[in-house]
Amino acid sequence: MFKEHAKKYRNLITRGEFVKWYQERSEARPELVRSNLSEYGYYPNYQRKLDPSTLTYDNDARITRDSKSLPRSKISTNEQIFEGLLQLVEESKGDEAEGIWNLINNLETNKTVQEKILNNENILELFNLEKSNLYKVLYCIQIIQSLIFEFKNREEGLVTVYIEPG
Repeated sequence: MFKEHAKKYRNLITRGEFVKWYQERSEARPELVRSNLSEYGYYPNYQRKLDPSTLTYDNDARITRDSKSLPRSKISTNEQIFEGLLQLVEESKGDEAEGIWNLINNLETNKTVQEKILNNENILELFNLEKSNLYKVLYCIQIIQSLIFEFKNREEGLVTVYIEPG
């Protein structure tokens, strides 16, 4: 019986032969290989693409119900680092300032600033342009806009899912 199987599968290549063949093809036509990888659900860094519609708490360990475990939450809750970022963006110019501002906007909302807005604590101080950082004022305006957006979403019954970086 073994001889029958050996004859039947004698034309198969080994894993090493396949890797060698694939490497040759990759060097000869890299754009085709990249296209094939993308078509089969892989990013250029060879990580698998995710279909958000199929993600659940059960099948993807990166989905967390605790947003506080995410790096964007840890940075925004550390007041010294957050204030340092606001000061740094105020002192920077051009692409550097834009990059820092984008980083701040990708963090979780700073709860201290949000609570001050919600409780009308020192609200005039937050918006005092003579004493306050211009970017902090812009940040406060964004928080107000997000609160309005969140209120609308709650009325529509939308749910937020947090995904940890892989």
